[in-house]
Amino acid sequence: MAEVIRLTTVLMKQSEYIRDVEISEDGGSWSVIIQPNVIEENSWQTEALIILAKKALLEAATNSTCIYVMGYRGSQPFSMRAQGFQATLGAMQDAATTCWHIFKKGFCRHGDMCCKQHPIVQAPVHFLVEGVQLPICARFAHSFKEQVADLALTVTAALRENPHVNLAKAVKDHESPGWTIQVTAKGELADSKDYLLTLAKNALLSGTDEADLLCIIGHTAKPFVQKSRGFVVIVGDMQDQSSVCWDMYAKGCCSRACGACQFEHPECLMPINIVVKEMSYQNLPIGPR
Repeated sequence: MAEVIRLTTVLMKQSEYIRDVEISEDGGSWSVIIQPNVIEENSWQTEALIILAKKALLEAATNSTCIYVMGYRGSQPFSMRAQGFQATLGAMQDAATTCWHIFKKGFCRHGDMCCKQHPIVQAPVHFLVEGVQLPICARFAHSFKEQVADLALTVTAALRENPHVNLAKAVKDHESPGWTIQVTAKGELADSKDYLLTLAKNALLSGTDEADLLCIIGHTAKPFVQKSRGFVVIVGDMQDQSSVCWDMYAKGCCSRACGACQFEHPECLMPINIVVKEMSYQNLPIGPR
């Protein structure tokens, strides 16, 4: 499975529209984070990169002798997620005794009565495009940007108040989507990284609870996507709670076919990165010896 995912990233990196691809593995599930080469504040770029990623995953699995995208010939091998999608990889032990229906269609017609072999191992793979999605309405887009900026500053302030935090800084880089919050601990990084990330997660959840418009997408499932030095989370707008797709907002995915959901999905989406940095001793004051 790791080889299939590695080959998927190799194929994606061949595109001129992708700057980088980062892979992480956590508890038997995989995350593939795609960074666009050019940041555009619309959904078209994200949709194009999602199509590219799906094709790359299917092609990589085709080159494998035992790993398949579950339901690859069915109607919905990919489940829709905010700024991405999720697929499931399955491992086949013996093609001669395999239940091909579950591999091709994603389900078995015989259930517990099936005498054929089902996947010996399955693993979900989450693809996330680190892009920004904003509506045509400039006024609403501006309001959303302001609230995300306020959230980033609120989280930064909360981190600074912690006695174990040496430095917390919110950065808005025009070459990167969304906001990046850099945090440094007092002490060794190896002993404090997980603690700092937990602080940041709690601050983000608390900050969005207090915001009028914002919601962390997938907040009841796994909203924090692991990266090499921290994590990324997608923040979206929520206008009318009575008409929203709670599968998308709470779980982070919609099981309905693209365009078939009758409930509202977020119009605005923006990533917030939390990055744990090692403390630099070059600029620290030198005390008496």
